[in-house]
Amino acid sequence: MAATAKRPEIIELARGLNGVPMCEEYECMISGMMYNPNIPKLLEARHRCRGLTDDYNNLDTKTVPYDQIADKRMERLRALVGRVGDGTFIEPPFRPDYGSNLIIGSDCFVNWGWVCQFTIHTHKNHSSFV
Repeated sequence: MAATAKRPEIIELARGLNGVPMCEEYECMISGMMYNPNIPKLLEARHRCRGLTDDYNNLDTKTVPYDQIADKRMERLRALVGRVGDGTFIEPPFRPDYGSNLIIGSDCFVNWGWVCQFTIHTHKNHSSFV
């Protein structure tokens, strides 16, 4: 069942994250309330996420030296998700819906094929393996 009130603590957390499409419908969404996903600001956020996801997944490993791949991926991951700690690596393909809803701790490893369709904020703890 959908929530009936906004969650101020979640909204405050979202304000400090990268790429958040802050608006009324987004606040409802991350609070677990019914919301309209088809407003321009949320459509634009998903479009932005898909472009950044393509950049992340399609890093040309034939032209990037082996010892620089992790750094290049981290640079792209930091542009894509809400927050990510050092030492984290996600094997492509990786498919988030919004990206900005994800907070990933340090030293996490996620194997290929991770699909994230979360509308609330999601945390992956430090030193996790998924």
